[in-house]
Amino acid sequence: FLVHLGPAGSNASIPASGVWDDYFRSLPSKFRRNLRRAERLLSGKGSIEFTEIRDGSGNRFSEEILPIEERSWKWTKGVSVNASTFRGFYPEAMEAMERKGWLRLWTLGFKGETIAYEICTLYNREVVCLKKSYDPAYAKFSPGSLLERRIYEDCFSHGVKKINMLWGDPEYKKNWAPVLEDRVEVFVFNRS
Repeated sequence: FLVHLGPAGSNASIPASGVWDDYFRSLPSKFRRNLRRAERLLSGKGSIEFTEIRDGSGNRFSEEILPIEERSWKWTKGVSVNASTFRGFYPEAMEAMERKGWLRLWTLGFKGETIAYEICTLYNREVVCLKKSYDPAYAKFSPGSLLERRIYEDCFSHGVKKINMLWGDPEYKKNWAPVLEDRVEVFVFNRS
């Protein structure tokens, strides 16, 4: 086989050891203030609910995640969870993670409707955030950031040692003060 290694960019991760309150206080004050304000404004318009789901992912995928994707920018310009290039990867991966007890699907509900989600996996005390999206109708309330705050806080309080945010949008992720880790990609070719 021919093997090619090359740089794949930086991966953002958060060391989750320590106390959540101390970590949260270390973040930029403007970012913290904006999160508190967004949650206060959204909850002032109706009931909000943060939910962690560890089972029943198959139904949740089609009933909650896909409708959010259809309304998000990813549906037409980005890469949605049901993009043909994935060939059913996310529903199958969620079912496999669920069987192993690794699935952590988080949702943010508003007035009984899911407006944001994040698919995570927990293995060996490390949470990997795989895919997320939110309904753009609620963009001014930063639903993705509100959901991340709850996920990360939960990680700190349940003995997770590392939160892997993966790559993409490094400017936004700087708000969470992550550690950047270099990643490489590996291409393996057969003789042809």
